[in-house]
Amino acid sequence: MARTHRKSFPIVLLRGGLGGMAAGFIVAFVDVYLMDPRLDNWFGYFLILCIIYYLPFGIVIGFAIGIGIWLIHAETGKALGIPARATLGTLFGTIACAITLYAISSDRRGYVQSSLKSTLLGIFLLGLAFGGIPALFVGNPRDDSRVNS
Repeated sequence: MARTHRKSFPIVLLRGGLGGMAAGFIVAFVDVYLMDPRLDNWFGYFLILCIIYYLPFGIVIGFAIGIGIWLIHAETGKALGIPARATLGTLFGTIACAITLYAISSDRRGYVQSSLKSTLLGIFLLGLAFGGIPALFVGNPRDDSRVNS
């Protein structure tokens, strides 16, 4: 029997957004570090990557994963475990990263093409970061009927 879980929805949404922010910071840090750790203005580059690219993308993905986990819990009444949440988040994050990277890479003529294997590995790792981290942050929504009893 499906119950409404009104009180837990904002908490799940907030946790998803915070997880997306954490994922954005982690991906931006790794990106700056892999580029060149001796970069002159690494902090400015880090902030630009965070503010323009990774934080908004991470927050949107985190909100979407939070809504998905909350809907699953609200409709079925079942709490997803850590492996199920991580798998669901990674799958959603990988799909979102693949769509985004495909959309922005169609106009890149003249760039050195990478192999399909390395492209797919990169998409999976981005999906793991942008989907798996927020899914772990979200946790399980509370069952409001148990709290009030």
